[in-house]
Amino acid sequence: MFQKNDTTGKPKKIKLIDNFTMNTSFNIFADSLNWAPLSMNYRTVLFNNLNIAANMIFSFYGYDTQGRVINESYFSQSNKPLRLTDLNASVDLDVSQLLKKNKKAAGVQVPGALQDAAADAANSRIPPQNNPLAVPKPDRYGYPEFNVPWTMRVAYSFYYSKPSVTSTINQSISLAGTLSLTRKTNITYTSGFDIQQKQITMTSIGIQRDLHCWIMSMDWVPLGYLKSWQFTIRIKASVLSDLKYERRKDFHDQY
Repeated sequence: MFQKNDTTGKPKKIKLIDNFTMNTSFNIFADSLNWAPLSMNYRTVLFNNLNIAANMIFSFYGYDTQGRVINESYFSQSNKPLRLTDLNASVDLDVSQLLKKNKKAAGVQVPGALQDAAADAANSRIPPQNNPLAVPKPDRYGYPEFNVPWTMRVAYSFYYSKPSVTSTINQSISLAGTLSLTRKTNITYTSGFDIQQKQITMTSIGIQRDLHCWIMSMDWVPLGYLKSWQFTIRIKASVLSDLKYERRKDFHDQY
């Protein structure tokens, strides 16, 4: 692969396979179905961000009209060497890393860098009017820069199963990430969408606030069959970990 605006004329090598394995076995003591299913695993990372993984399981044997596996090769039934029984595939992408790279390429300051600079300037002894880092600089349109550090990873998973006659397909999209509103307030979140069921999967939101010697946290699961919430204020010192105030309500209670 040749890079854009490359003047060296040398192609850039791209690794398409990070890991690929195949595994099966033969049981010499079994009366039938001696061959164990063939398992194949594949994993790679493209563009240092896109993770792709897949697991496939094949059977050497066919099945009868009632869907029971029999001691007859699948090749003799269908002229195909193997029968796919299970397939798991997933693709995930770090969206925050992708956007940060685009901003760096465009010469825009990445989220978080300006906030850290402003925080360091605020802690210094230089008067705000004489310190250009004390006030965040606006963008080219005159609005304040979005400088809240955040992460987001989006994943797509696909599952296919056909042990005999009938097959099952499941697809889902999930996302997870963090959001730092301030240097002492962090938010974590996870959610997703079940494509087959056409509904939002279990969602959880966590908020943590650093109170100097104490830590306040709130965990909330608003969706799904495990609806719950938990509020905790605890002391930071590990020797006093039992010193805390806690309130909770989980899915066993009436929500």
